[in-house]
Amino acid sequence: MSLKKNKIRNNSMIYTIRNVMNIIFPLVTFKYASGIISASGVGAASYASAIIGYFSLIAQLGINTYALAEGAKLRSNKEKFDEFCNIMFTINVISTVFAYLVLVFFLINVKDLAKYRELILIYSVTIGLTTIGMEWIFVVEERFIYITARSIIIQAISLLLLVIFVKQKEDVAVYVGINVLANSGSYILNYFYLKRNKKIKLISIKKCAKYVKPILVIWVANVASMIYINADTIVIGSILGSVEVGIYSAASKIVKAVCVPITSICTVSGPDLASAIGKKDRNETTELTKTVITFASFLIFPCIIGSWLFGDLAILLLSGKEFLGGFTAEKILSLDIFLSPLNGFFVSQILIPAQREKKATKALVLAAIGNIILDILLIPKFFINGAAIATVFSESIVLIICLPEINKIIDLKRISSKVWNAMFCSLSIVFVYEGIKYFVENRIIQLIFTIVIGGIIYCFSYWRINCKLSK
Repeated sequence: MSLKKNKIRNNSMIYTIRNVMNIIFPLVTFKYASGIISASGVGAASYASAIIGYFSLIAQLGINTYALAEGAKLRSNKEKFDEFCNIMFTINVISTVFAYLVLVFFLINVKDLAKYRELILIYSVTIGLTTIGMEWIFVVEERFIYITARSIIIQAISLLLLVIFVKQKEDVAVYVGINVLANSGSYILNYFYLKRNKKIKLISIKKCAKYVKPILVIWVANVASMIYINADTIVIGSILGSVEVGIYSAASKIVKAVCVPITSICTVSGPDLASAIGKKDRNETTELTKTVITFASFLIFPCIIGSWLFGDLAILLLSGKEFLGGFTAEKILSLDIFLSPLNGFFVSQILIPAQREKKATKALVLAAIGNIILDILLIPKFFINGAAIATVFSESIVLIICLPEINKIIDLKRISSKVWNAMFCSLSIVFVYEGIKYFVENRIIQLIFTIVIGGIIYCFSYWRINCKLSK
């Protein structure tokens, strides 16, 4: 188990670098672009991205999640795994063609999308690239070094292109195109790598038939998840306009950035967890989950406190004064740093490999319904803060519904103490901040001292508590 702990830690570090870069790039480009194309331009780009997200769902179905869970069980058998890859690719190509047809229909017939048509079409390239990229194969095979190196190179090129070509307010389409390259350009490299090493090809539809039902069940869950992730942006854009979408995007991007290392920890354990669950080994599954939750909790609570205390500084530095109206929303969304990674972990890494996807789907559908209702009720009254409340409420619904089912697969009592320890120790950071604030007025200096002094005290107290409990 210690070897698996080390592997999870090492893979987490590598995958975190990749995911951090995936967040840093949008933050850097957001900062650069917001000063040129303004909040209105950024809002229009975010709105187009949210729209295309729904069509991506049609194209991807539940293939990525299903393939990660089932592929991990087959990876030791090359012949079966290669055949499984071809089956997933064939299903994905069919769903992608259908998604593009639906997209064309909506662009022609929905007048409200007319002013965003160009941006939506540019973003739609990501649908096809994601299909041919088959990123899940590299995760199943734990090729995290390749994934990370490839992503960094593509993003470096994209950043250079951004500086060269985005020069005026009218360059929104160019900004969107560069984002597409940064986020999906590496899938082209994936395709040629897989074409050479896996001989990916289309196969008979008959061989795909038995996989369709479980994939569709997961797809319903993904649709529900996408709804409560993107509904806030859609409703804000419809009711308040693109400027408010831009301000809300500035707040949500910060929270998403903070979630990156936590999500990475939860993701890299997937293949090992799927294998343990497939063997119905409750003890190994619990121990692996305990390792993940321990690492994740250690980061979660300091990150929540940091986002709450310094969210305004982050918005100011990364987006500018024009976006400071999103600070309250950012503070509310900071609770999502706990909820979102854990929900993703429990659903994707435990419930689905354990073939409890119907329970996960139920939780996500109820969360989506609750989110839409709250968005409609709260946004007109509380503006973007209402959207933040709705998002946190929806994530809470998922966790509450899933926990009883999770407890049937793992022993939550053996894990919960790690969460409480991290939560308790992280409070020391608040006391450190209050003391520093009394003597120092400069916000940047407050941040530096809080990270250094608060971090040392937090790590020491966390270590002492865990040492006492292990005796």
